[in-house]
Amino acid sequence: MAEKQPNKRGAKALAQAEPVGADLDTGKLVERNQELQVMAQAEAQVKALATTLGYAGALDTDSLWSMVEYRQRRSVEDILEMGRGLLLIKEQTAHGEFQEQIAMRGFNYRTAARLMTVALKFSKSDTVSLLKAAGTQAKVLELAVLDDEDLQALESGESVAGITVDDVERMSASQLRAALREARADADAKDQRINKLSEDLNKEHEKTIKAQRRWKAATPDEQLVTLKQAVTEAEQNVLAAIGSEGSGLRASIQALADFACDNHVEEDAARFLSDVIGRLLTSVRIARDDEDLAIAIPAAASQLLAAPHGSKGRIASALAEQLGCSVQTAYRHLSKVTAALKPRKRRSDAGELSLTRDEAASIAALVEETRRLTGTGALPVEEAVDALRANGKIEAMRVDKGTGEVVQLSTSAICRAIRHYGFHRDQLAAATPAARLSSPHPNYLWQID
Repeated sequence: MAEKQPNKRGAKALAQAEPVGADLDTGKLVERNQELQVMAQAEAQVKALATTLGYAGALDTDSLWSMVEYRQRRSVEDILEMGRGLLLIKEQTAHGEFQEQIAMRGFNYRTAARLMTVALKFSKSDTVSLLKAAGTQAKVLELAVLDDEDLQALESGESVAGITVDDVERMSASQLRAALREARADADAKDQRINKLSEDLNKEHEKTIKAQRRWKAATPDEQLVTLKQAVTEAEQNVLAAIGSEGSGLRASIQALADFACDNHVEEDAARFLSDVIGRLLTSVRIARDDEDLAIAIPAAASQLLAAPHGSKGRIASALAEQLGCSVQTAYRHLSKVTAALKPRKRRSDAGELSLTRDEAASIAALVEETRRLTGTGALPVEEAVDALRANGKIEAMRVDKGTGEVVQLSTSAICRAIRHYGFHRDQLAAATPAARLSSPHPNYLWQID
């Protein structure tokens, strides 16, 4: 009989585990170990670079990108703050010391000037949207070349030099620089064209002034030569426009006539050409018959002045037939020229009155009294003068200075004198002027209640 084994207390030994999955590949373990070593080496290099750059933040790429994006947003604000600070420093610094302080602190003066320009430009108006669209310092520096009006226009959504806020946000700094340079080049070219046009206008104005000076300094003969040259140049231009059979107006008319014949539209073409030629002839006739052109009839005017009695009508008729106008129009032309060549002489006693004021008053009183008594009409001036002369009330005479002869005044001279003295019936019957109480000067009359 076998001896019974005593029961042992405590944990029992586990059965050996069965292998699960594929056996380990020692080659892959070695490869993985090498990868870990490479990663560790790369991490060490990144840490070394961070130490060199003085960076103490997180080194994972997500954190680094977050930092970069944050700094990118802050970069625009930083550049404005730097510019504002430099402006305030310059305001408090004595003249000439600002550049020295910039050099001592390692700043470049040109860079500092650009920063101050940016701060000054973007602080004058609300440009939040534009600064947000720019996003980087480089773009902000490029936008600083624009005027204040252009910046405000971009901020309000308008287009400046073909660029909008969306374009600023989409473009890179180099693209924005190129676009602004192209726009500036176009603006400069436009300014150059405007300046050239202004210079040309100034030159033409100077030529006109010089021509006017030469004209004033020239003799009448020289002025006549200049005017003839101007007329000749205008004539040549007209003849050149009319042209010949191969060019100009004549060639165009011939081409239209040939086309009309070939296509059986002669009637329409004839009406059109008739209107064209009629307008041209009318323009020439207007230039020929211009009433202000006294030189158009100098020969006839000279003949008229030298013509004996009875032959002037024949000269006027011949001139009217030559000009294609009426005799009255010809006489009107002739009168202007003859009056200029041989003006009417002024009388030696022109402006003098031989009738005294008392005589004029007596004549006017008799005429007015007769009108009131009869109620039918006024007494003619001639009859009133005769009645007063017969009664010895007036003389109404003048002495001829050449012969010493006493001559009675004509009725027209008496009427002219009566009107001169203000005794004419129309003048006496006129309404009293409304301004009879006007004061001669300010403060002439004071009224006190």
